[in-house]
Amino acid sequence: MAAPVITASKRMSRTKGDLKRIRATGDIPAVIYGKSRVPQSLVLPGADFRMRAKGHRMIEVRIDNEQVPVVIQDIMVHPIDRQILHIELHAVAMDEQTQVFVPIILNGLELVEKHGGIVQQQVREAEVIGLPQSIPDFLTLDISAMQVGDSLRMKDIPLTSGITLCSPGEEVVLSVIAPKLHVVEEPVVATGQEQRV
Repeated sequence: MAAPVITASKRMSRTKGDLKRIRATGDIPAVIYGKSRVPQSLVLPGADFRMRAKGHRMIEVRIDNEQVPVVIQDIMVHPIDRQILHIELHAVAMDEQTQVFVPIILNGLELVEKHGGIVQQQVREAEVIGLPQSIPDFLTLDISAMQVGDSLRMKDIPLTSGITLCSPGEEVVLSVIAPKLHVVEEPVVATGQEQRV
């Protein structure tokens, strides 16, 4: 699948007031950088980015007459209203391997919970290396057969062709634990024989 193309504009001012004005219009401040690229401040069209880049780890950004393949390195989101505040874009060369973090998606969570297990996910991303076109938007981990007491490590994540795991293989991604039992204390019934002090 071809990476979506999003047209960006250059951002000259970096003041807080400028950032507020950009966000007020629905657009998103961003920065693009790379191994042989001077960091450059940009403005991404908010509606276009949310519609076209959703679910993608890699996109292409058109700046003037240049079209740059980039990996979405980081998205800063407001903790309350979930507005996108800032985006970091890492420019990559299509013929050079790049090292990035890829989200881990769980399949079968409902089945585990249906059988009384509680999934504790300690890690939500895996670091991988590969050519940009080989890096998936996410890694899928099937947990539908897991039971209480089971755990999965990084090395258990199936990798797509062309990428290699960089995260420690023994790092625990998730565990399935039993629900906590709530002990209900019985009320103490007065017998009338308590010793008076």
